[in-house]
Amino acid sequence: MRTLREKTLAEGLNRPGEITLKEIQMVIHNAANVIVALVCLGLIDALESGTIEVDDAEQLLFSPYMKKMLRGSAPALSEAVGLGMELDDLREIVPTEFRPTLQRIREIAQRYLANSDRAKFDRDWIERLI
Repeated sequence: MRTLREKTLAEGLNRPGEITLKEIQMVIHNAANVIVALVCLGLIDALESGTIEVDDAEQLLFSPYMKKMLRGSAPALSEAVGLGMELDDLREIVPTEFRPTLQRIREIAQRYLANSDRAKFDRDWIERLI
């Protein structure tokens, strides 16, 4: 039995009910971006409560690599990650801007989740890929 990827490459999947490789990629990208937004929200809560340090958040998500990876598919999340990369400097140089920046990151992630395309991220998304 051929895999979905093999079928896609060999046949182009033009039959009704079959999913194309491009659709698979869109579903995965959308799901990954939703997960990034949720992680953003969790990191902000953990930073505000003092559960983690800024260095921890930078290692988990707020890095140049993640900012670059999100730039094409989710520019708003890329912006949030960029703001997260500045938190350490803000805390030391302009401490009054630390909490407002956390709030800005939270707002960006919440707006992304509120506006994400639910049609591409339905609850059966993983079953569509199998």
